[in-house]
Amino acid sequence: MSEFDEAPITATCPVTPSLSALDLLALAGRSAARVACEQSSAVETAARLFEGAAANEATVWIAGDAAYEHARRLEAAGHRAVALVDPTRLPPNVRAGDVLFVVAVGELPIGLLPLARQRDVDTIVLGGAQRRQLEADAVMFVDCRDERAAELTHSFIVTALCAQYLDIDQAESAA
Repeated sequence: MSEFDEAPITATCPVTPSLSALDLLALAGRSAARVACEQSSAVETAARLFEGAAANEATVWIAGDAAYEHARRLEAAGHRAVALVDPTRLPPNVRAGDVLFVVAVGELPIGLLPLARQRDVDTIVLGGAQRRQLEADAVMFVDCRDERAAELTHSFIVTALCAQYLDIDQAESAA
């Protein structure tokens, strides 16, 4: 290397420190509490829609992030829940009285909302930090910049919505 050759430039990017399990749990808990306080009417509407679906033996169709995990939570609480494989279209057996539950930290599959409206299906949206105006019966947003904490917050919210009308005997047999 001569005196005129330049050394390669290296830049260090600031690394976001990884959250510990305690930090992640605390952040998700605060985010869930904020949703409960600031968006209580949407939470109550969502709980009422889930309760009505269970009482009428209707199906909760779930699209988006962790749809299969959320379906298992709802099933354990006594709901008939199905995760949608294709988040761009509704299956032909979706009927009036069912509930479409769209959940995602990032991009929401909102193309399903007008399709659900056409079939008189109730709609619940649980999104990430990017708030937007949506045509749905209940819309909740989790304002949390850490994706893992936002996903955990979604799990807390779904679990709380399921637990509100949980039949303890049925839940123990499902576990």
